[in-house]
Amino acid sequence: TTTFPSQGFTGAYYQLNNDNFAPGKTAADYEFSSSASWVDVDATGKVTFKNVGSNSERITATPKSGGPSYVYEIRVKSWWVNAGEAFMIYSLAENFCSSNGYTLPRANYLNHCSSRGIGSLYSEWGDMGHYTTDAGFQSNMYWSSSPANSSEQYVVSLATGDQSVFEKLGFAYATCYKNL
Repeated sequence: TTTFPSQGFTGAYYQLNNDNFAPGKTAADYEFSSSASWVDVDATGKVTFKNVGSNSERITATPKSGGPSYVYEIRVKSWWVNAGEAFMIYSLAENFCSSNGYTLPRANYLNHCSSRGIGSLYSEWGDMGHYTTDAGFQSNMYWSSSPANSSEQYVVSLATGDQSVFEKLGFAYATCYKNL
């Protein structure tokens, strides 16, 4: 089964919570480690992706009082980049992605459901505006490679997950992915 997170990007972060530990234990009861240079986990259990990752990594939580360690496995399937604050027409978004070795995503890969879930950027990470400082994402519309018709494309709000249709000569933000 696919678990969170399956989508990664530099600057992504999340908190290991009490569901990740033995009953009655919290992050304060553990020391954390990661063997990968692209993953950082601090003393509070905050996990941060520092640069382009690989498909699989393990975070180890070792009880300070002794006992068996807990291992949390990360299986990132896709890595995302974005063009920061650059607002662009559709053809420039396509070019930005392809010239960097990435793919402009279909609309359902930006958000495939109306609630939180696994397998698309918005459904896993929510409002991407939370990652503006660390990752350059904006709470706004992003181009998809999904055509609405010959002159319009679907765009997805990475603030709400909602889809709309924009003319290809309109302006939206660009994000791209590659499979790991």
